[in-house]
Amino acid sequence: MYSKLYGLDTVSLLYYNVFGPHQQASSAYSTVIPAFFEAALAGAPCPIYGNGEQRRDFCYVSNVVDALVLSAESNRQFGGEKINVACGEHQSVNYVFAQVVRIVGGEVKKEYHPPRLGDPLKSHADITRAKELLGYEPKVLFEGGMRRTGDWWLAGRPADYWLP
Repeated sequence: MYSKLYGLDTVSLLYYNVFGPHQQASSAYSTVIPAFFEAALAGAPCPIYGNGEQRRDFCYVSNVVDALVLSAESNRQFGGEKINVACGEHQSVNYVFAQVVRIVGGEVKKEYHPPRLGDPLKSHADITRAKELLGYEPKVLFEGGMRRTGDWWLAGRPADYWLP
């Protein structure tokens, strides 16, 4: 609407479940991933709300940066377009837990809790417009992002850690 009213070209990038190094487990905006890593490394059970079969489209942070750069450098007139930024794939919370166990190694506990009110069963982004309008392709898919995120957690969460 702002674009139409004031003539300023805008684009809205809608991010799906962004994760990666430096994400705080306690943030209201964090995904389940840092909460699982933090719990697993502390020897605490990983909390799973519902049966764990809820599915999410997790997007590694460098993909978000790529989409931002593509939109900023584009010569296209967006006219207020809304574009989903994600990987276009989805994993269950139980699968995320299994990946954390694989990365951390050893015994990792889980603890099921009642589902959260209003928690959707499936969140899967259609990234067709991101591909068409921005030339976006996610370069780091879920497993690669988990490996990079796990490396950061296993390294003791160093402040100067950076992955290109």
